[in-house]
Amino acid sequence: MMPPMDDAPLADGAPHGELTPPWLSWLAGVGWRILATIGFALVVLWLAIQLSTTTASILVAGIVAATFAPYVMSLRARGWGRGKAAGAVTVGAGLIIIGIATVIVVAFVPQIQAMFDGITAGVQKLQTVAADVTLPPEYAAMLAKVVEDLKTWVSTQAAAVANLAAVVVTITILAGLLTFYFLQDGDKAFAWALPDSLGWRRQPIHDAAVDAMARVGGYLRGSAILGAVYGVTDFVFLVLVGLPAILAAPLSVLVFMANFIPYIGGIIATGVILLITYGTVGGPATFILFVLLAIRNLIVSNGLRPVVYGKTVDLHPAVILMVLPAGAALAGIFGLFVAIPVAAAMVAVSGAVVSVLSDAEPPPRTPGHGPGIPVWVDRLGQWSIRFLVVAGLGAAFLFVLGAVPLVVATGTIGIILAATFAPGVRVLRKRGWGPGRAALFVTIAGWGIAIAVVVISTAALLAQAPELIATSGGGATSISDSDLVKGLVSDVGSGLIGTLTSILQSIAGLAVTLLLGALLTFYFLRDGNKGWSSITKRFHGWRGETVDHAGRKAISVLSGYMISTGALSAFGAISQAIIMAVLGLPLILPIAFLSFILGFIPYIGSAIGTILAFLVAVKVGSTQDIVIMGIWTVVFNIVQGSFVAPIVYGKAVSLHPAVVLICIPAGGQLAGVMGMFLAVPLVGIVSATWRSLIAVMSDRQHAVALVGSIPPPQAPPAESDPDPPPETGPAPASA
Repeated sequence: MMPPMDDAPLADGAPHGELTPPWLSWLAGVGWRILATIGFALVVLWLAIQLSTTTASILVAGIVAATFAPYVMSLRARGWGRGKAAGAVTVGAGLIIIGIATVIVVAFVPQIQAMFDGITAGVQKLQTVAADVTLPPEYAAMLAKVVEDLKTWVSTQAAAVANLAAVVVTITILAGLLTFYFLQDGDKAFAWALPDSLGWRRQPIHDAAVDAMARVGGYLRGSAILGAVYGVTDFVFLVLVGLPAILAAPLSVLVFMANFIPYIGGIIATGVILLITYGTVGGPATFILFVLLAIRNLIVSNGLRPVVYGKTVDLHPAVILMVLPAGAALAGIFGLFVAIPVAAAMVAVSGAVVSVLSDAEPPPRTPGHGPGIPVWVDRLGQWSIRFLVVAGLGAAFLFVLGAVPLVVATGTIGIILAATFAPGVRVLRKRGWGPGRAALFVTIAGWGIAIAVVVISTAALLAQAPELIATSGGGATSISDSDLVKGLVSDVGSGLIGTLTSILQSIAGLAVTLLLGALLTFYFLRDGNKGWSSITKRFHGWRGETVDHAGRKAISVLSGYMISTGALSAFGAISQAIIMAVLGLPLILPIAFLSFILGFIPYIGSAIGTILAFLVAVKVGSTQDIVIMGIWTVVFNIVQGSFVAPIVYGKAVSLHPAVVLICIPAGGQLAGVMGMFLAVPLVGIVSATWRSLIAVMSDRQHAVALVGSIPPPQAPPAESDPDPPPETGPAPASA
């Protein structure tokens, strides 16, 4: 038996000498790239689900901003400023959304049980008719099963929304604030995200984003207009056929909401109103209603719908029918409402993504191999696999940190306080103090103040926490006696007591953490410069200077943030205590200390503190006290949130208020209260240093393109002087 010749193919079609056939090699090459892309997408999806509050807030704000953006642009064209135009449109959008929500709550929610009773009556009549005409009973049974399943699903989703009332309120408030900032500075942020270095890629991305925004905004505006038309006409039809207005009103609201869920929503809403009509007023009226609905749908579909929608959302019905259940599976009712806008935006940008990634012809086919892998598939896979490696490295790092929480806590406290106290050390060094003496004095003084504040505030809260919760809760229920408000107050109160109780139970561990943190603060202040120098020496040449520059900038950002936040917190707490004392309100001390601590959570914390004081005034104050405290609460939060805080944080951490608002709930979902405290400074540090850190991992040419210029070298300290004078630059607070 002769062996195959060199140019003879093997039995499986592969040339002699190859282990795999060409089609399998090509398929594997494409396959691993697709798998890497899918893996990276799953990681992003997992992170979005973990940060559900932040994700939902961003989605809602983005959709609302896209819907109302044309009106902002129109006002700007008339000469309005950015803030004025965005503020006016945001207020208008908020009033519209609040009005719709009020109608839903007042007209729809109380009649849910009545609607289900009407559906049950309709199903029972259908079963009776089916038995009389000897139709197979399984049809009526199947219909009853569908209705029961739908009822169970709606009840489950409603209960889930009610149980997450605090989260819904948080999303609503956060989305409202983000909507204003998106409308005000969204175009500037997008221009910043598309630097000139992208070259020709910049224009396709820009055009795709504009197209996506137009599609999403047009879809929402069109759905709202058509939903209103459907709802109003259905209300008229239902009343005409004899249905009571008290039942026709919630059904028209149901039709309006269902219009935001294409195909499925309309079919379900139509089936519901026909069943209820049949169970309530009989068959002839139901037939008349069916004819009226059919005529109306024909007119709207062929006349009004094309005019309203235009070409805003060009999704195939098959895509819509696949996207809707996916949205429901991921996020319930919320997923149903946002599935189509998100899918429309993704379709709008997909073409630009492919064109941007395909900036070259596919590589020529290699002899013995399959066709060349498309450039965009190759690039997407290559980027995805590297992002997955980076994500895995980050997860491993976080896992290691989570295994030693005491080390993480003490190190974090030491670095933060050392950065905060570093200016004091520099002042004393300039006056001739030695490094050890200056660090010791500042550490003792700073930690003494910090411990005093913690001890006094904790003692005040523990002593008066029940009274504080009872009084503020009484004020809340005085405003509204709803179960929702009572539930929120109960949750907040139990959470506060639980937090204080856990602090007491872990007092020994807290004492150890504070002691180790104090020692680390001292050593960081005394020897941080030498430790940092030993690290930067590991990087040669311009890389060492770039790392040194980034580290000093990070410490400067952290120091500025902590000092600024402390000043804002103290100002808010003191001013609140003064006005409460003037009005003669109780619980001044615990609320003031609580407001000071909460003030380290930007925007949200100070708002919670002022609302607690207002609720106390509502419970125990006079009408005049309530009015004065209410005006002060609104004015204080508007002035601090819209003017003072953005200026302070903008200078301290160079972050836009929208970024700050996004960081806070994200940090809370990732790491609880500590995450809410640390999210903003950490993101500020990343924002200030990421270009420098990427530059270090690049060559010199790319580094110059990233940071503009390489930092000039600094003279190294003399060997005889292990502690260089502070004039050489701010000493980093960490080694």
